[in-house]
Amino acid sequence: MENSLPVAGHKKRFSAYLIDVLICWVLVSLLPKVIGLAIESQMIMPSSVPVGLALAYYLFKDSLPNGQSIGKRLLGLAVIDAVTYQDCRMWQSVLRNLVLMVLLPLEIIFALFCRRRLGDALASTMVIDAKVGPSKEHGLS
Repeated sequence: MENSLPVAGHKKRFSAYLIDVLICWVLVSLLPKVIGLAIESQMIMPSSVPVGLALAYYLFKDSLPNGQSIGKRLLGLAVIDAVTYQDCRMWQSVLRNLVLMVLLPLEIIFALFCRRRLGDALASTMVIDAKVGPSKEHGLS
């Protein structure tokens, strides 16, 4: 039945990934400056706080509601369990994104020649076009 699901294309997936990486960059680079301006202080936020927030977002982003990171939500994609078609769970999000973070070159090669990334295969997830994929209305969430 997996073949009947609207699997997301490489371009949309890569674009969503770039949006999510940009969000991580904003958290690390701009968040401390914005908070400093907001409280009108020269107090410097410890660098571990924004880095921790960015890392947490990166690892858990696909377990946000409906299996959608901000980038995926903007582009109409979602991460679902490849067996149950339910939204991506926290452990699946961490596993698939940790594999991407650690094995990026291998992930790129794998994604170019297969329908799913290595991280998706290990976490038993897949990225679908959420606009036409399983939904709560169809009882397949």
